[in-house]
Amino acid sequence: MLNLERYQANLNAAHPLVRKAYMKSEASLGKRDEHVLVLDTYSEEETEFRGFDTYLYDLVTDLQNLKDQAERDGFSVERIDIRTH
Repeated sequence: MLNLERYQANLNAAHPLVRKAYMKSEASLGKRDEHVLVLDTYSEEETEFRGFDTYLYDLVTDLQNLKDQAERDGFSVERIDIRTH
């Protein structure tokens, strides 16, 4: 399936685990554009969190808040992608 990235907009997401947040619109063949909130996170070694479970739990419990931040900035969020380094 071919995915085409249409645009990106940087966001100021306030979360200690998020290095960078941005919105993108992604188009797939046969589907309409999907509005995606992308969260680039710090690696586990770069944070005070030790242990994958603690790191993941903290971020997952804050996803609604991060989505709300993006929507307050005027974006519609249909999916959230989390990218770790």
